[in-house]
Amino acid sequence: MSSDKDMMQLVTDRVWMLNPAKEDTIYDPAKVKRFHGSRTPADRRFISRSPATPWDNIPGAPGIGEKGAVDLLTTVRLA
Repeated sequence: MSSDKDMMQLVTDRVWMLNPAKEDTIYDPAKVKRFHGSRTPADRRFISRSPATPWDNIPGAPGIGEKGAVDLLTTVRLA
């Protein structure tokens, strides 16, 4: 249970996320994919780290925001 969207990267077929701040919305892998537009919940790691996040003290990739990260994931095959 969390309202932190970074926790969505932990969602699997066996682990779901309950967000109490969003009217107790339950996120399964399909809902995470629809929410972020990414291929899998694990892609959330890449998406959340691409933009600069000063509160997490992570510099990110210059010029790439969350939308750009999703675009990269949908057009580039990651090894």
